[in-house]
Amino acid sequence: MNTIQLELTPAPAVKIDVVELELLTRVLDDGIWMTATEIARQVADHHDQAWTDRRIRALAAASEGQIISGQAGYKLTARATIVEVQHASGWLRHQGTEMHRRALEIDRVYHRKQTAVK
Repeated sequence: MNTIQLELTPAPAVKIDVVELELLTRVLDDGIWMTATEIARQVADHHDQAWTDRRIRALAAASEGQIISGQAGYKLTARATIVEVQHASGWLRHQGTEMHRRALEIDRVYHRKQTAVK
């Protein structure tokens, strides 16, 4: 049986620029949900560097709760309804629980493998 070793090289972390975070906040100030594509289009008019989905996600994550995200895109928390905020925070909690469960499963498989080798 052939074994393939995957190279798992993480992408470099997105550097958070306070000016970019302020720009994202201004773009979202209308109080409507905006997709990453819509945000990138608006930012292109004011910024020399194109924003990727990854950059927008990183900025939202670095917003200290000021920006929520969901299937509809991104929105300022201060402009969201209580239902929107509860949905966004509930989804993040659910994802965290699922990631924790998966990590435990991976650890169990690895430890079984280590026990079998000895």
